[in-house]
Amino acid sequence: MLSKPRHGTRPRAMAPDSIAEKNPRSSTVVNKTSDIRAAKRSVVICAPFVSLKLIETLGSGLCATSERGIDIMMVICREEPSEDDGDRRRLYQQASDDLRRAGCSVAFDAQAPRGLVVFDGEIVWYGDLPLLGFPRNEDCSIRFHSPEVAADLLSLVSSTWPEERAAP
Repeated sequence: MLSKPRHGTRPRAMAPDSIAEKNPRSSTVVNKTSDIRAAKRSVVICAPFVSLKLIETLGSGLCATSERGIDIMMVICREEPSEDDGDRRRLYQQASDDLRRAGCSVAFDAQAPRGLVVFDGEIVWYGDLPLLGFPRNEDCSIRFHSPEVAADLLSLVSSTWPEERAAP
């Protein structure tokens, strides 16, 4: 359902659960977790940055999904930090390690489309929503079902997959 916009603002989608209605930022995490847990074959997440706190929040869902044999590929859409970039490199190394412990493959690719998640090669989330970070109020994304669009978007990321993995 859409909330009625206030003068000068855009309408925003509201999730039907009461937690999301009280805090629309939480609905993003709820929906991502639901889609991750419902995946049957694969999850590909292309995120512009990572948040250790959100990885912690999504961790149980990622682990449970991975334990069911679902391939989870995380693409961080930036260059891997260099040795000279100490604090940032440590942050991204810890995030990569946490994601790998949760059963994910992790790659860095500055050319990958930012703000993309594809579940089972069919369900697509796309937009400016930070998928491994917490969203801001003005962030917006779309969630839809289209195997054709999912295939087109995944073709932009396929060079990122390690050799031993097939594209979903």
